[in-house]
Amino acid sequence: MTDSNQMTPDDSASDARRRLMAAAASLFATHGYAAVSIDQIAATVGATKGLYYHHFKAKADVLAEIVSAAQTEALTAATNALEAVGQNAPAEKRIEALAEGELTTALAAPEIHRVAAEANDLLAQERISPDFQPLADAATRDREALERLYQDAYREGVKTGRLEPLPPRFAVWLIRLPILAAAEWAATPEGARTPADRVAEAVARFAAKGLLETDLDD
Repeated sequence: MTDSNQMTPDDSASDARRRLMAAAASLFATHGYAAVSIDQIAATVGATKGLYYHHFKAKADVLAEIVSAAQTEALTAATNALEAVGQNAPAEKRIEALAEGELTTALAAPEIHRVAAEANDLLAQERISPDFQPLADAATRDREALERLYQDAYREGVKTGRLEPLPPRFAVWLIRLPILAAAEWAATPEGARTPADRVAEAVARFAAKGLLETDLDD
């Protein structure tokens, strides 16, 4: 039986790129970015170093692609979840939908979450190639777009008297803190045994309900 992560002669260019990204994400999550070489990434999927360089200019490039793809996926999932409940839903229900969409994506790929967290640390410490910056900027734009969706729902909730009035950016930080913590927990052995949909539902409800005005919190 062929390993699903191994290159085959029938792989398209997009398949090869996807396999290299998946291999890099797994290796980065397990060993850390600095400890992984391009040779290791290529060897994991049975590719040559030359093929790696056909798709990525440097090791930082594949890291940037992983982070950018993760942020785009989270934004898309949250946006779809918001559309499903509708813009006329109460603010806390819109926040709950956004949180559940975002967290469901993170729980489906806890390795990617760990890699993205390390990438942010490396970027903050300026320990990564400047080549990383363009895609890091794209990932930041997606993250900020997601945060604006939360802020819009939160402001509407404050306006209607349903949510506690706080600085919007701080409120979004409070909402997303349990989401990030849950994504970290999902990478543990116990977390991996817990159904992701149950975790996403519970955390999303918790994140939204915590901002309700006291007399609305029943």
